[in-house]
Amino acid sequence: MTMKMIKRCMIPTVCLLWLLTTAAAYAQHYPNYMGGHLIYALPEMDHAAFQDHISGSPVVDFSNVFGFQLRGGMELNEYLFLDGLIDYLPFDNSNAGREDSLTVINAGVNLKAVLFFLGPVEPYLVGGLGIMYAMHTASFEETEVEENNVGFSGRLGLGIEAVVTPEIAIALEGAYTLGMGDTDAVSYLGIMLGVNYRF
Repeated sequence: MTMKMIKRCMIPTVCLLWLLTTAAAYAQHYPNYMGGHLIYALPEMDHAAFQDHISGSPVVDFSNVFGFQLRGGMELNEYLFLDGLIDYLPFDNSNAGREDSLTVINAGVNLKAVLFFLGPVEPYLVGGLGIMYAMHTASFEETEVEENNVGFSGRLGLGIEAVVTPEIAIALEGAYTLGMGDTDAVSYLGIMLGVNYRF
């Protein structure tokens, strides 16, 4: 399956999850949670879109990067959670000869569905929509450019949460985030590890 086919399948799936999230938001309020996650992000960028800003320069190739995620939400019922998140990722060009930095801030709302319970272990699916901000700066020889874009984003992933105590849970998640509209050149696979505090 090509990346283009994956993107075509992802957008309708995320839209369906978004509609379910909107409907579920009116459900009864259950305990909240909040947490912090470390992200290891593997970029899936349209590098040609960034290359075009400075013609004749070396090829742009953003490297893998560590970032962080803040997350919080509420339990709608035993199997469904509504949560919001903010990702911060500072990508850099790994090729010498040209300096590029791409700062990505993605804020979104997700529906998280627990698949089943294995004692304290809870595998889940997650998907949602958000807004992405991407600030790209580049310099090569005497040329410098800066571009700021804002667009929608989609997110789809799979994770597992292990409840350590009634208040503390450790989460491991892999999710693909896709920029749309003015940020369609930005996408990444994020592997997240963090702690959620339930209250």
